[in-house]
Amino acid sequence: MEVKMARPPVDPDFEKMMAGYGAVTLEITYHMPDHPQWLQIFVIQMFDEPPSFPGVMKFLEFWKKNIDGELHSVRVAYKEMIGEAEMRHTHEILLN
Repeated sequence: MEVKMARPPVDPDFEKMMAGYGAVTLEITYHMPDHPQWLQIFVIQMFDEPPSFPGVMKFLEFWKKNIDGELHSVRVAYKEMIGEAEMRHTHEILLN
């Protein structure tokens, strides 16, 4: 008699990492709406997929349409979360 175990749900963020997504940090420098000569920095992190970074582009479009502070510059840092060298078979557990 073969016993089948139910597969536990997979974390959506883990699935994204396996598909090539990684951690993206944006450092957004923008002009303050009330004092345009002053610059302010906003930092946000998200998972996104290189090289086109569609999530970053969507966020920046949202900013341009909905946020009063005019963008001055954006710095993007990317770190792959899971690479081939990090996913390797370490051992087996034999049942029966």
